[in-house]
Amino acid sequence: MFQETKELSTSSMQVSLYHEMAESIRRGCVRYPRQAFGSLYDESEKAACVLGAMVVGGGCASFQPVLGLQYNDSSIQVVAQMPAFCPHCRYFSAVVWTLESLLVHLNDLHKMSRERIADWLDTL
Repeated sequence: MFQETKELSTSSMQVSLYHEMAESIRRGCVRYPRQAFGSLYDESEKAACVLGAMVVGGGCASFQPVLGLQYNDSSIQVVAQMPAFCPHCRYFSAVVWTLESLLVHLNDLHKMSRERIADWLDTL
């Protein structure tokens, strides 16, 4: 016999902070379609690095050169400062990055696309 299932309430589902960061990056990629390297933004080229995409995608309230990124959610601020290892630099396993600095490293050194970085964040 068919039994009607209850709908899942989205309010009861927990979304990971990594996923929230990834979605902010994806939204920023829509606004700044080109990827920047070595700088947060290039307004004339409509380009942003991975952190720039996160800022314009709504994951950060602002960027101030002295204070760095100011995140909208204090939990994301904590996650961004957590230790992380580069998935490509396995032989440098002694190097521990903050997640925030690792995102820059993946963008600038490994030239990973911002979308690929967002996909990687979703696996954490």
